[in-house]
Amino acid sequence: MSGRFSRIFSPVICRNLPFSHVGYTRYLLIETRSVEEFFGVAAGEQVWHSTNEQATARRYRRLVEHLGENLTDAKVYRIGGINLAVLILGRSPAGTLMGLRTRVVET
Repeated sequence: MSGRFSRIFSPVICRNLPFSHVGYTRYLLIETRSVEEFFGVAAGEQVWHSTNEQATARRYRRLVEHLGENLTDAKVYRIGGINLAVLILGRSPAGTLMGLRTRVVET
């Protein structure tokens, strides 16, 4: 990859994460990001945002705060191509691996 994405993404082979438990092969080449990097654009408010867009950005900021308060070592794992599976995983205070799963379509 080149440009901005080559600095943000760090391709890794994740052998110690249970991707097979959520329907993904254990040895996929994936891209990782911090939670803040992943939600940066969505959580940012702009002067030109409508009232609805500002409310959506606030919800994303609350989600980022909630993840930071409740998960340690949280990371975002982007799996696939245009129609990406996205896992946001971290450790709970008890040490359990927890997180969210969603999909992102990039055009």
